[in-house]
Amino acid sequence: MSLNIELILIIVFATFIQSAFGFGFNLFFLAIGSIFFPAKQLLPFCLLIAVFVDVFLMLSTIRHRPTKYYDFVFFGILASPIGIWLYFLMDSRVFDPLLGLLLIISIVLLMNNRISIPNKNPLRSCFGLFIGAIAGAFGISGPFISVMLLSDRSLSSKATIFLMNLFFSGITILSLIVFYYKGLYDAVDLSNFIYMIFYAIFGFGLGRLFGQRFSKNVYQNVVLFLIFIAASFLIVS
Repeated sequence: MSLNIELILIIVFATFIQSAFGFGFNLFFLAIGSIFFPAKQLLPFCLLIAVFVDVFLMLSTIRHRPTKYYDFVFFGILASPIGIWLYFLMDSRVFDPLLGLLLIISIVLLMNNRISIPNKNPLRSCFGLFIGAIAGAFGISGPFISVMLLSDRSLSSKATIFLMNLFFSGITILSLIVFYYKGLYDAVDLSNFIYMIFYAIFGFGLGRLFGQRFSKNVYQNVVLFLIFIAASFLIVS
């Protein structure tokens, strides 16, 4: 995949969103990127950048780590190989509309803050298995995790960001290992990869500097609208 202006803008805006809100990189990258590139081919490249963002956010909030939900994270990572297997099993005719449907569901979850899920075991572990499989197959899990974690009012916002990015990091690293051994990165040009990381750092820095200065509701609605357009395109294409 060549590094063109469309991909650069997608990387910058996706890392901006992740930096400002704590999640959303994969969601935006795959949704908007699918307008310009084949959606299934985007996921391996998306994860190459996402792992740096996820690990940084996890480490920057590690002081706020809670004492619970690690069973949820563990079972999510445990189930991700099922999703990765499904990724290789599906062709674009199946992958694209399913991704579009997941994006629509993600929008509904993000817009409806009244949805609440009991966070007691064993339901929490079962929910981790379900989300982990989805994340392994499609690279999207943030909205689903947020429903679980935000239902617990005892968690601080930074504790939630830590848990989400711990979940993301584990699944992303596992996916990268599998994709590497499957040869999906054989054609990746090192210089292009370095540029991709540079633009990701630039977007992340913008999110840190200016993310809190914008109206969060207006900005979120614009992002969700763009994702909705991309999801509709994936479903009908």
